Amino acid sequence: MNENEFLDWDSEITTDEPVFEMISEGDHPFIVANFEKSRSKAGAPMAVVTLAVFEDKNTSFEVREFLPLMKKMEWKISRFFISLGLKEKGDEHYKPEWDRIRNQSGVLRIKHEEYNGKMYPKVDEFLEPSEPKKKAPAKKKEEPTEDMDMPFEF
Repeated sequence: MNENEFLDWDSEITTDEPVFEMISEGDHPFIVANFEKSRSKAGAPMAVVTLAVFEDKNTSFEVREFLPLMKKMEWKISRFFISLGLKEKGDEHYKPEWDRIRNQSGVLRIKHEEYNGKMYPKVDEFLEPSEPKKKAPAKKKEEPTEDMDMPFEF
């Protein structure tokens, strides 16, 4: 049975558990699909970043990453911007350019983590680009399209 198959009004319901595939552990290219400003449970400003993480050329998974703007999370925010090529490693006076992250690409490491008895994909680490990226020019608003070339190779 195809999971995208439509049910009709007379179909039997045969499962009460969600069925989903999970991205494999390891290093994967990603594109920032969305970014929202939010607040953590502790009240800290927080970036909620939706990432399209690619298993291969034809398969991607949506992974949400929460980046609270707290001193103890500064390292992870820094690694995120380094991975996107917007910050250079060692730049201690970088002001994050949150308005430029949509549609930027990078590489991350996924690990599986158990929560309430179920396994979920989790961003373990944002990785440095293998080759230095050219600093992106000032942001030009562009929405991704299906025929848009991917900014990385598989």
